[in-house]
Amino acid sequence: MKAPRGLDKPLFQKLVAGEWIDRHQNLLIIGPTGVCKSWIACALGHKACRDNRSVLCQRLPRLFEALALARGDGRWLGCR
Repeated sequence: MKAPRGLDKPLFQKLVAGEWIDRHQNLLIIGPTGVCKSWIACALGHKACRDNRSVLCQRLPRLFEALALARGDGRWLGCR
């Protein structure tokens, strides 16, 4: 039996198309434990790689650490 996760299938299909990547937009996946955030991120990342797009996946603490370091050494403006 599968747990109901409330996944918006039309939205997921739109994300899979990857136009948001071409527009240089970011994706932040949030939600409670067990709603397949990691699975969704990996699926989108793998599809993007198959489409010859660059992918960077980071957990939030690591992202905050990288942004803090960038701010500290002057690379902040390049982190968009």
